[in-house]
Amino acid sequence: MLAPDFYQTGIQYPTASGRMTTPCPRIDLSSNRKAQNSQARVRQWLANNASEEAMLRDDDYNLTPLRAMTGNTMSMADVELAAMYLWDTELHHLTTNQPQLGTNLSSISVC
Repeated sequence: MLAPDFYQTGIQYPTASGRMTTPCPRIDLSSNRKAQNSQARVRQWLANNASEEAMLRDDDYNLTPLRAMTGNTMSMADVELAAMYLWDTELHHLTTNQPQLGTNLSSISVC
């Protein structure tokens, strides 16, 4: 599943695991101030949905940084991490098929 090219108010998007996100928050670009507030809302929405996805996958490793993200202070790397976690099917494959202890790591392909 690919990330949406742009987000629309009220739309739910399917994630890499097949779960639907919560509805996208209101986006208002009519003034600079409203655009900044909309950006913070969308970033927080991404972080919240990525956190929920990590909880459903029992992925404690990624859950901790995803929960720490807040809309006003997220860096571009944080935004990309949250979006990648929600929509990147390759990342979903790697986090749901982690090798068990004692597994021969040379036989695991990550590409």
